[in-house]
Amino acid sequence: MRIAILGSDPVARGFTKDALVRVGHTCQTFTSGREIIRQLRRETYDLLILDWLIPDISGEEVMRWAHKNLPGRVPVIFLSKHGRDEDIIRILAAGADGYFIKPISPDVLAAHVNAFARCIAGVAFTSKLSIREFEFDLRKKILLARGTYVETTSKEFDLALLFFRNLGKSVSRGHLLDIVWKQHPVAVSRTVDTHISKVRTKLKLHPENGYVLKSIYGFGYILDLVG
Repeated sequence: MRIAILGSDPVARGFTKDALVRVGHTCQTFTSGREIIRQLRRETYDLLILDWLIPDISGEEVMRWAHKNLPGRVPVIFLSKHGRDEDIIRILAAGADGYFIKPISPDVLAAHVNAFARCIAGVAFTSKLSIREFEFDLRKKILLARGTYVETTSKEFDLALLFFRNLGKSVSRGHLLDIVWKQHPVAVSRTVDTHISKVRTKLKLHPENGYVLKSIYGFGYILDLVG
């Protein structure tokens, strides 16, 4: 998953990022509420991990902004020193998906995030995933479209899976490069449109089939339903 981490403590922030990166997630860290909101306007994430007490804008305010302004619903987990029942109940009632009291072992947090990722996906990482008329074998990287095998490269499979897991939601270019290419070089960026064009053609993602896969100027891409 692509995760944004907001925290005022640089040591705790670093430990959290390192633990999540070790188990395969891509993380970006932020020190202020305004900073993470600026980034959320131009990038997409699968999960937000927020500290409650931030100097400029609280984690709760960031969560409320995200729920109000971002397309789709981005899950939010809180890390906080506040351990009173009423605080935890209030944040969860406001829309948080998880709440952990600091200090917490980074490895334990990583295990919780992995479990959370499985819930988001709705399946185990080694199982098959069916989305509308498409079936993804996540272990073998085999893709069936309308019951017919579609030959794809590894990156084409990953692209298709990313778009269908975010069906109807915009995906930033940076998010796509992190998840599919694991990097951001300009040379790779120039090949993105070519790969997306191949996915569109191979899966017949055209309006007459009920889909549109298009670019969003200055941001990224979206796979959406038509009609």
